[in-house]
Amino acid sequence: MVDSDNRNIVRDFVFCDFLGRFRVMHIFGDKKECFIDASSVYLGVGIEESDMRLIPDSVRTYNLDGVTKEVNFCNLEKYCARSLLKKTINELRRKGYEVFIGIEPEFYITKQDGSLMDNKQYMFHVFLNGFEHDLIEKMKQAGFEPTRMHHEVGPSQYEFGFKYADPVTTGDNLIMFKMLVHQLAAKHGLKATFHAKPFEGIAGNGMHVHISVWKDGKNLFADSAGSSYELSEFGKSFTEGILRYAKDMTILFAPDNESYKRLGAGEAPKNICVGLANRSALIRIPKSNCPSGVNIEFRAPNPQVNPYLVFTAIIRAGMLGVEQELKLRPLINENAYKLNVAESLPTTLEEAINIARNSNFLRSALGDEIYTRFLNVFS
Repeated sequence: MVDSDNRNIVRDFVFCDFLGRFRVMHIFGDKKECFIDASSVYLGVGIEESDMRLIPDSVRTYNLDGVTKEVNFCNLEKYCARSLLKKTINELRRKGYEVFIGIEPEFYITKQDGSLMDNKQYMFHVFLNGFEHDLIEKMKQAGFEPTRMHHEVGPSQYEFGFKYADPVTTGDNLIMFKMLVHQLAAKHGLKATFHAKPFEGIAGNGMHVHISVWKDGKNLFADSAGSSYELSEFGKSFTEGILRYAKDMTILFAPDNESYKRLGAGEAPKNICVGLANRSALIRIPKSNCPSGVNIEFRAPNPQVNPYLVFTAIIRAGMLGVEQELKLRPLINENAYKLNVAESLPTTLEEAINIARNSNFLRSALGDEIYTRFLNVFS
């Protein structure tokens, strides 16, 4: 783990498997790449093709107790979700589009024995033994900008927001953030969990995803009339594309049984609908201070996902909506949890898998190789 030529540098090679688990290889010396046993992680490959190269692509550094931590975000030589997202973004850039994504991951901080730290509620002021200040400092050192932190609805539950970025950078940010939270929680005698529903009877952990698309320096989601929250025709079609294929991509943003305990429980929307400033809708159009801030918020995902797969599917679904000039369904202005909406997300992991196995959209969005191996994980 400690570089043999500089004992104050720790080098880690990091990647994310299909189910959102970040994996770490500690590297000694000056290796530029390494091989892993891909059959031992959730990549859907057999032992007969298990040798797979990790190729470092992007580096973040921060200081921990006088030691420089060097985190190398890696691409896999094949079946790589991160490379797929990069390909998707580059295709759009060649057409002049730039996609920006921001996320709001939630997590619980507990004592070492797993018991809750407090019984506070939304936006209560709580001190965590200096953990939060340490975390913010390390986030800044590692190259991304935290914008806010607050206590969430659940006891001992917190939410962080950090500045939007291109989708690959935001995916890296999520992995980096989870690594830092776990590492610094342990340093301060605490534990952290990002699981979708770690405790019965209290709120689960979500990760709301904010998206906008720009071209020639202009936000294409902003209405030409200058409204600070009204979607343009481009934005409406993009939103409808996500809604149309939401069931197909559910397996990506809800990849385990725990995810379905959260969806539709009054804390995470499962009804497929859209609303203005309506947190019960699957997609919310948040109010913003100016047209440049207009975006949509996809509220179903949780932090235990592979962000590169989720972002790829969201972007491809949205752009399909634009290409097909889909008309946005009527906005829901009531509590969607109490409505009989025509469509809803799958209610179980088994149902989501079955839908995915028959989804032409998902096969096209992920490509045959990743699509097949992703579903192999559930075989």
